[in-house]
Amino acid sequence: MGKHIFTIATIISLISVPFARAQKVPAETIRLRVLLKKINQDEVLSIGGGKVFVGSDERATAPSLQCSYYSGLAQPLMWTNPLLQADRWHCKSTTQNLKVEAPIFVHAKGAALTLDGDAFRGHLELVPLKNQLLVINHVPIDAYLASLANSEMSASFPTEALKAQIIAARSYALSTALDRRQKRWPFDLYNTQFDQVYRGIRYETPKSWELARLTTRQVLNYKRNVLKAYYHSSSGGQLEVPLNVWSDSRLHAGAYRAKVNPYDKNIGSGIWQITLSRDLGKQIKASGPFRDIRVMERTEGKRVKRLRIVGDRGQTELSGVQFRNLFGSGWIKSALFDVKKQGSSFVIQGKGWGHGVGMSQWGAKVMADAGKSAEQILKFYYPGANVAIYGRAASSTPLSSARDHTHPAAR
Repeated sequence: MGKHIFTIATIISLISVPFARAQKVPAETIRLRVLLKKINQDEVLSIGGGKVFVGSDERATAPSLQCSYYSGLAQPLMWTNPLLQADRWHCKSTTQNLKVEAPIFVHAKGAALTLDGDAFRGHLELVPLKNQLLVINHVPIDAYLASLANSEMSASFPTEALKAQIIAARSYALSTALDRRQKRWPFDLYNTQFDQVYRGIRYETPKSWELARLTTRQVLNYKRNVLKAYYHSSSGGQLEVPLNVWSDSRLHAGAYRAKVNPYDKNIGSGIWQITLSRDLGKQIKASGPFRDIRVMERTEGKRVKRLRIVGDRGQTELSGVQFRNLFGSGWIKSALFDVKKQGSSFVIQGKGWGHGVGMSQWGAKVMADAGKSAEQILKFYYPGANVAIYGRAASSTPLSSARDHTHPAAR
């Protein structure tokens, strides 16, 4: 994740003139570039939508578009064009036949585009990058949030919790997008938990659209910058600060606090236990099969900061985050855990699910059930920040179309 703070002067100096001029872009025209998929050389991409066309020629609509990589060694069955060029991506429909040497834009006239059974608003950008073809959805931010709200949080959660989720997600998306555009990334966000889960139209509901529009342009502001608002499933009763999770991160440190979170202390899904057999230590080359696992130091948020592992081949130390990553977040759900030896195995007893930084989604539900507003929820989890209107109190440059911001290597 990018971890930089930008003032308005810095941002305007880094981005192109069309972006710098877009000071009053309506919220619905602010678009994010979300990576949906990476297509490898041995795969075929199929985009549907009924009236698909590439570029601006709406007369060249077709039921679908297929794209494939031609290495020159074997011609794909889908191609009959004798002008194929080796080591290039090619796209074909019943009306168009294209060599993809630079990013191309795919639209659907009067309909949504479909990919792997899911439909998406906006349009798609196909970016040839090294040996892959990136599929990027240029989507209006409120449409992105209307889908995300029901992907990141249960649609059954109370309204104020969902509003808090949308505001936090909008803040994270905009802050991350500005960071990555400064670095010349070809896209703004992953569509997975690496950033935020986004699955397109299928996860939209009338309620999520209403809340996205009701909170239009509302973001978390910290010292006149849009906050990179981290959130997680459950804190286990203890909140953490970013620096203890991402060691190189000092981003907006004053917006977060390591403190007790009484709202999700006893959430059932956030209390967990697993047993690690001695042989699982073989995954750690420096130590080998486990002899001892001992917590050496904890963070301000009570999470494991440093762990000593003794094995048949020696001993090593890992951070709580490294230990969690080693065995997977499905097993080690958080770094808020204790270790007990049981015979030759080790029992890990923990609380919480996720990194513990920022808003606990289950905690937000409990607060909303108790009558707290979205603003009160956000103030508890981001005490150094406040809700502001993007482009006003939160001093940042609004995002419009990203079509001029392709990666240099993809041009």
